[in-house]
Amino acid sequence: MRLLDPSLIPNTLWSSDRQVLAVPKTLAQAYARHIDSLGLLNLSAQRTSNDPPVGGSTIDATNKHYSQAFDSSAARVQLAILDPFSQLADVSNIIIRRMAGDRFSLVDAPCGVGAAALSILSTIAELRKSGSFPRSPLDVHLIGAEISDTARKYAEQLTALVEDDLADQAIFIHREFLPWDVLRNISNTDLIQRVVRVNTDDRPNCLIIANFSAFLEKEKKRKEAGPQLEELIRHTSRSEGYALWLEPCTNTATSAGGLLPWVTEMFSNKWKSLFLPKQDSDDALVHLTSSARYVRVLNPLEMPRVNVAVVRSEFTPRFTS
Repeated sequence: MRLLDPSLIPNTLWSSDRQVLAVPKTLAQAYARHIDSLGLLNLSAQRTSNDPPVGGSTIDATNKHYSQAFDSSAARVQLAILDPFSQLADVSNIIIRRMAGDRFSLVDAPCGVGAAALSILSTIAELRKSGSFPRSPLDVHLIGAEISDTARKYAEQLTALVEDDLADQAIFIHREFLPWDVLRNISNTDLIQRVVRVNTDDRPNCLIIANFSAFLEKEKKRKEAGPQLEELIRHTSRSEGYALWLEPCTNTATSAGGLLPWVTEMFSNKWKSLFLPKQDSDDALVHLTSSARYVRVLNPLEMPRVNVAVVRSEFTPRFTS
């Protein structure tokens, strides 16, 4: 059962004739202005398929990823929300249900330059603007966590550029961007404590982890980062909370022994004494995949393909006597 029927997706986000995604206009325009103001337009044109940017903690790595891969990262998350081919219904429904109104915390870790969180919020705003989605007041406390000082600065600047347009659609953002090193216990604890303090009013959490496979797998940091990630997911997945882990659909992420099978095991086995999946079925916690083309923000004549693999968790506490 789809909460957002594909027939309701406006053509400003998805061309059903050409089967192409378009990054929400609000986000696309803000990104183009920001890239120009940073003097990164020339760098954005230098991307080649032989050298895809993966980001990093240095200014050069951040600039390269932001100028060359931001729109693909945003489109990847957008694909999971809109699910035009009805391949990610559970994932789409989780996001759509949470975005209907009221209040919640959106934790984006690692946030990079904000592609995941801003893709979610601007896509929902465009659905509201088109009349495809109810325009109920939505209060979002956005916590972006990221090791790169430059990426955090860019994320905050870009968020500021879209806030007014989001508010026009009754989406009100309270933003903060925090330093976070997933390999350090103290840094992880600081993030968790901030999330807990924000949620003293019992607002539910949404944790988004996106595009982490290059760091965890290619740099072989999964074992070192694992305990901190488990702790973060456990604390954010309280009652009514959920976590989504999105990656490019690559062998590194999806093959046996890869990142997402490891994440699936973490979600389904690590806390079975504390949490139960709301959908108690054998396939409730497998990774789902989809693929589509999207329009490049800075070169609309280019329509490369983006793919996504997602693991989702939605937990309900197990009460015991």
